[in-house]
Parts: sequence; C-alpha cells; structure tokens
Amino acid sequence: MEFDPATEVPERESVPAEYRWNPDALFDGWGDWRREYDRVSASVDSYAADGDPVTGAGMLAETLDRYNALHERVLVLHMYAYLHVLQDRSDDHAKTRLGEAEDLESRLEDAASGIEPAIQAMDADRLDAFCETNRLATYDRYLDDVRRQVEHTLSPETESALAKLERPLRSPARVLDTLTNEAFDAPEVERPDGETVAVTSHTRTRLLRHENRAFRERVDRAFLAELAEHRHASAQAFADHVERGVVLADLRGYDSSLDATLGGGFSVAGYEALVDGIRDSLDPFHRHLEQYRGATDGDDLRLWDVQVSLAAGESPTIPYERACDLAVEAVAPLGEAYQNRLAEFLDSDRVDVFETERKQSDMRAMNVTADGGGSFVHLNYKNDLRSLYFFVHELGHAMHQSLYSEAQAHVNASYPGHVVEIPSFVHEALLTDHLLSGGVDARYRDHVVETVLGKLPLRVGAQWSSFVRAVHDAVESGEHLSAERLDELYGDVQSEFLAPVDLEPRDDHRWLVQQLSRDPHFSYRYLVGICGALTVADRLRSGDLSSETYRGFLRAGESEPTGALFERLDLDYASGRPVKRALDTYDRYVDELA
Repeated sequence: MEFDPATEVPERESVPAEYRWNPDALFDGWGDWRREYDRVSASVDSYAADGDPVTGAGMLAETLDRYNALHERVLVLHMYAYLHVLQDRSDDHAKTRLGEAEDLESRLEDAASGIEPAIQAMDADRLDAFCETNRLATYDRYLDDVRRQVEHTLSPETESALAKLERPLRSPARVLDTLTNEAFDAPEVERPDGETVAVTSHTRTRLLRHENRAFRERVDRAFLAELAEHRHASAQAFADHVERGVVLADLRGYDSSLDATLGGGFSVAGYEALVDGIRDSLDPFHRHLEQYRGATDGDDLRLWDVQVSLAAGESPTIPYERACDLAVEAVAPLGEAYQNRLAEFLDSDRVDVFETERKQSDMRAMNVTADGGGSFVHLNYKNDLRSLYFFVHELGHAMHQSLYSEAQAHVNASYPGHVVEIPSFVHEALLTDHLLSGGVDARYRDHVVETVLGKLPLRVGAQWSSFVRAVHDAVESGEHLSAERLDELYGDVQSEFLAPVDLEPRDDHRWLVQQLSRDPHFSYRYLVGICGALTVADRLRSGDLSSETYRGFLRAGESEPTGALFERLDLDYASGRPVKRALDTYDRYVDELA
C-alpha cells in the first residue's frame, strides 16, 4: 500500500480492492436494487390491502410467513444502501435510497401493525390450540413474546400511527449522526516535527499516545473544540432523543425507558448488579489512572495524559493480513469448523478495512448484518493492537449471525438484544489468551495487557450508564436539558469515576465524544457482554463448558428467552458473580502493569 493507515486517511479509490467490502454481493448495482425495491414495494401494498387475517391457524401462519418474507427482503434493501452511506457519508444518492428503504420498512410495519393486537385479543385457549399446530411451530417463541407484551401493546390504530411516525421519531438520532460526521470538520494540529495531522475520531486515539505532552494537549483541545462548535444543537438533539424514549415508554405503560429497553428479558436487579457493582468498586480503575502520573512531567494529571502508553518499547505493528491469521488462530477453542467458517468469511470481500475520506468516522468498528444479506464488517484499521481487538470483536458478531441465520427461520434469526455482546467479547477474551501464550513476541506482553485494560469497558460503561440515569431522571421530572445542564450532569459523574484526574471546566463537554445517536442505554449491553464473556472463557478453558454447547448458544438466535440463553452458559447476573469476575480480572491486569 502507498499510505500508512496509522496516520493517513486516503481517498477510497486509492485503497486496493481487497481491503474494501463489496456491496454488490447483494445486488448487481443500483439498477438491480431499484427493480427489487419496486417488487417489494408492490408486495407490501398487496399485503396491506389484504389486511391481517388471523381467523385460523393456517391464515395466521400465512400472514406471518408473508410478513417475514417481506421483512427479510426489506432489510437487505436497507443494508445495501446503508453500506454505501457508511463508505461515503457525502453520497447523497445512497442517502436518498436509504431513506426510501426506511420508508418501505415503515409501510410494512404499518401494514402489519394490527397482527399483534389481534393475537392478543384472541381467547387464550384458542390461541393455545393455534400454537399446537405444526403450521405455527416456527412462531412459538414469537407468539409467547406477543402474549407477554399484551400490557404494552396499544390499539391497532395507535400502533399504525406509531409505525407511520417511526422515521420522523428517529430524526434526533439522525441529527446527532450528522453532527458527528458530515458537520465535523477534522481540525489539523501541528506535530512536534512541524508537519500537520488531521484529528479524527480514530486518529485522535493514536495521537493521544504520543510521548510529547504539549502535542497531546493540542490534539485533545482541538478535537473537543470542534465538537463543541455544535454543542447546543447536539444538546437539543440528544435531549429530544432521550425524551422520545421516555414518552414512548410511558405511552406503552413501562415504568421507565430503561424498563422498556430491558423489556422483561433482563432484570433490573441484573442491571443494577452490573452498574452499581462497578460504581461501588472504583479502586482498581483509580489505581490504573494514577499509573499515568509518570506521563505528566510533574504537572497535574489531565485527560490527555491517560492514553499514553505505560508499556516499555514500541508497540507491535500488526498488518491486516496478520490480524486475520491471529483472529482465526485465537478461536481454536471453539473448534475447527468454527475456525473454517471464520476463515471463509474473511475471504468473502465483506470487510471494509481502512479509514478513508468521507467514511463513517464516529466508530472504530461495526458489524452490519441482515438475515438474508449476511454480515459486513466496517473497520477503521490502524495496524495496531487496539484495532486488532476491535476487528476480532466485530468478527464475533459476524460468526454469531452466520450460525443463527443458518439454524433459524427469519422470525428467530436476529441478535437477542441482551446477549448480543457476549460472542464479541468471547472473541476478545480468546484473543487475549492467544496473544499472551505466544501469539505475539513476549516483549510485547505489557502492550497486550495495556490494550486489554483499555478494551474492558467496565468503568466507561458504568460511567455512561450513570450519566444516562441522571439525564433520564431530569427528563422524567420535566427538566429542560440545556447544554449547560448536560455539562453539569456529566461533570458530576466524571468527578466520581475519574477522581484521580485533575479535571477542568471544558472536560464537562466530553459527553459530546460519545455515540449520542445510539439508544442511550446501550452501554449496559457491553457490561453484560464483557462480564459474561470472561466467565464463558474461563469455563471453556476449564472444560466446564464445551465448545459444542457454546456453538448451540450461538445457533439459538432469538428462538429462546434470554433467561434460557443465559442458563446455557450458566450466567446469573443478579448474583453479582459475573461482575466480580470481571473486576478481579481488571484488578489483576492493573497489578501486572504496575
């Protein structure tokens, strides 16, 4: 390659094709996409015109079959447009097509909005009789969920109205996405050698590891100042985003938006055991922050100091090809068939490897998936250990999708929300085992440990969850959330979680650095994932959990309740054991790095 991925952001066309994903694996260009769109659109209109016949088991099954077949096709149309937007945020044609796909999905949901209220209105004995027919066996889990959610389902008219409003209701998230991508003008900062470098969401992390402290400060100040250019707009959009969740939760009769997010599938007790368990055990995180005082030249400890490397010597350079080899080697405990499946995925032109001009820049990595379309992995790979961990993490999602899509019908072929991050962090835990047992040269051990500490999102996840809890308390009490009020709330949380750091007023703006367009409660899933994955990795090592049992968990998709999936892995979050296991691991690595 003619560019350095660690420091340069090239034009997309200059990146060799083998490092770019190929959306045309889904459609043979936009003309083919348009023809499929027209076919699906006509079928959605026909489906809507037919209404929702649920007068018998056969008719109900036919209605659900038609909906799921159309839904699968709509998701693939959406995926194709979304991949093009991700690779070039300035592609207005792709954005327009993405909007069309979103509107088509809303039309389908509107057409199907009467099904669940009709099912819930059925006599229980009659519905049980329906469920006993072979024709509806595929929908057992779905029908159980529908009946369980009866108290949160609204009238057919209201459900139809909400389906029509879904895209407008997502507008705050789209605004936040735009503010952190198209509206973000990456500042340029002078390096110690006199050259200038652009500070993006991804180059920033690496630049903050530079040994020159004055340079680190310039990088940090420039990046945060650019984000703060739209601070008030971001605050308004985030407040609207939060309020949307609060209002919809209230409308559906949930106690809170958190209650709606958990949906009964994950207990509030389990959530509190995770967040409060970490919040009550901040000592190892504070000890780790204190380790960075050596990088301050005797001055106060600032947030631009806590990315610098504490490990001696240069960190290993890991080209993408070596990263692929390490990823396959690391998952050996999951079996040869699993390794072969992963290797086949890596050879399928479904990974977009490097950061390029106009590519989505507010995330290091993401797995884009749709039943019927498979998975595509979006990276901003920098040839370093941290990039390797992000890569392996997303491959965990891709393998999860590959296995459940193969085993399940469309209705059950998706990520169960509460367990979604377990497979990704299992990959990370297995990678750590592999690297520390010879996957890289022993002289890089401290670099691996340091990277693992940065990738265990315990403090970060609990810190964000605590901030979101405070934000929701404010919204639910009718408070207006200005930029200044968000600064105040975030500053209070930072003071607790980052106690060893000498914070300054502008640090209160750092809520702007987060992925604000996501579900505000998203971070609990990472806490579930890392705490569960470390327990799973332990049990795989000891032989208490077989690779076959673990693969069965992956294949299950959404065909089983969350509790049953946790039972497969012997995970009990309310007991506090998973979070204690994770805290012990973090504590041990802090001691090793000392």
